[in-house]
Amino acid sequence: MYGDLLTDRSDGLLFTSEAEVYVSSAQAATAQALETAPGAGRCVASAAKQAAGTNAVVLKKKVTPISFAVGGLRAKAWDAQLLVRANGRQLAVEATVFVYRHGRAVSSVFGSGLETQAASQYSRMASAQMVRALLHANLR
Repeated sequence: MYGDLLTDRSDGLLFTSEAEVYVSSAQAATAQALETAPGAGRCVASAAKQAAGTNAVVLKKKVTPISFAVGGLRAKAWDAQLLVRANGRQLAVEATVFVYRHGRAVSSVFGSGLETQAASQYSRMASAQMVRALLHANLR
């Protein structure tokens, strides 16, 4: 397996992306399954709470599994949306992990922070770049 990790902390957001290439497609499928197992949803929700601060109290939580396929690209994700109270204010916080698999390659994008238009745009852009890169990769 070969992998690389990129982390960006800007504007109060955390984005991490990682790409790995496995010896076989079966190994890549196993890695994707491990990264998106049911327990991963709880981890994503915990990361969303941490993004709001250590004293945040969760008022409302919604954790959603996501799965789709486009051609040879398989994507699985967990999205956690929380309403928290921190420092006397109510804040909307979101954390999402997307794990894409195409052949022997597995890429993941994780983002967390306060829900803002800028965060949503950055997340969509990072996800789109990852999908394009995987779909055009020659990993046979």
